[in-house]
Amino acid sequence: MINRKRILKISSITIFILLFFAGTYFVILEIAPIPPIEEIEGARIAMSDAWKKGANEYTPRMMKQAQALYDTAMSLWKSENARFLLFRDYDEVRQKSIESRLIAMEAAGYTQKTSENLKDVGNVRIIELRLRVTNSGPLFNRLPLPQNIRKKNTQGKLLLGEAEIAFNNGDYIKAKSLLSEAKGLLDDSFDYADKFITEYFEAYPQWNKWVKKTIADSKKNRNTAIIVDKFDRKCYIYKSGVLKHTFIAELGKNWIGHKKVKGDNSTPEGCYKIVAKKDNRHTIYYKALLINYPNIDDKDAFYRDKNQGNIPSNSALGSLIEIHGQGGKGGDWTKGCVALTDKDMDVIYKLSSVGTPITIVGSLKDLVEILNR
Repeated sequence: MINRKRILKISSITIFILLFFAGTYFVILEIAPIPPIEEIEGARIAMSDAWKKGANEYTPRMMKQAQALYDTAMSLWKSENARFLLFRDYDEVRQKSIESRLIAMEAAGYTQKTSENLKDVGNVRIIELRLRVTNSGPLFNRLPLPQNIRKKNTQGKLLLGEAEIAFNNGDYIKAKSLLSEAKGLLDDSFDYADKFITEYFEAYPQWNKWVKKTIADSKKNRNTAIIVDKFDRKCYIYKSGVLKHTFIAELGKNWIGHKKVKGDNSTPEGCYKIVAKKDNRHTIYYKALLINYPNIDDKDAFYRDKNQGNIPSNSALGSLIEIHGQGGKGGDWTKGCVALTDKDMDVIYKLSSVGTPITIVGSLKDLVEILNR
C-alpha cells in the first residue's frame, strides 16, 4: 500500500513538472518575437519577378542593391535565430526585407516601362534601316565603290539581321546595341555612296549638251551616231537623228567617272570618233571599233591633273579604247572599253565607218529621275 501511494505521488509530481514546463513553453512562444517569414518571402518573390523580367539587364544597380539588402536580411535572421528565443530581435531583418522587396518591385516596374519603350523605338529603327537598305541598296550595289565602304555596308546589314533576331526574341537591350552599330555602318556607307553619285552627276549638264549636239549633228548630216549611257549600260544607235537600235553594254570595272590614267579600268567620257574598224582577224574580241581616245581634251586634263598633283607623277595616259564584242557576261569586266554581244556588234559594225561619232556620257537622265525610278 505504501509503495502504491509513493508511486502515485511521484507520478503526480512528474505530471505537474511536465505541465509546468509545457505551460512555460507555450507562454514563451506566446511572448517570443514572431519570425519575419512573410517579409522574407515577399522580398524573395519580388526579387524573382524582377529577375524574370530582366531587371538585372535594364537596371543592374537597383538589382544589386535589392540583392544586397536581401542577403543582409538573411544573414541577420540567421544570427538572431542563434540567440535564445526571448532575446531575438527581428526588426532589422524585417526592415531590410521590406526595403529589398520595394526596390525589387521598383526595378521590375522600371524594366517593364523601359522594355516597352525600347520595343517601340527598336521597331521604328528596324523599319527605318530596312527601308534605307531597300531604297539605297540597288543604287549602292551598282556603284564601283572602295572595298572598305562595301565592307562597312555588308557588316551593317549583318548586324541589322542580328538585331532583328534579338528583337524578335525580346532581347531589346541587345537589339538596341546592335541597331546602333548597324546604323553607324549603314549610314557611313550609304552617305558615302550618296555623296559619290551626287558629285558624279554634277557633270550632267555637260553630258546633256554632248548628247543633244550628237543627235542634232546626226540629223543634220544624215549619218550614223553612237551614244553610250554608262549608268544605264546602254548603247544607242542613231541614224539621221532617229534612234534605230538599243543594245546592252558592259563597261570597265571602275566605270564611274572619266578615265584619267592607264590601268584605272575606267570607261572614258566625251565626244569621240571611230578611227579604225577591226574584224575578227585583227582583234581577240570578235570585232572592234577603235575610238580616238585620248583626244585633245583628255590630254589637256591628264597633264593638268599631273601638274596639280591629282594623279601620280609617273602616271601614263591610257589608249586603245574600243567598242568590241564578246559582251553579254552580265557585269562590268573590261579595262575601259565598251563591250557588246557579238550579235549586237555585227549590227553596229555594219552601220559604222571611220569617222562615225561616238559620244560616251555618264547618264542620259538626271539624278532625280534615276532616284525616282
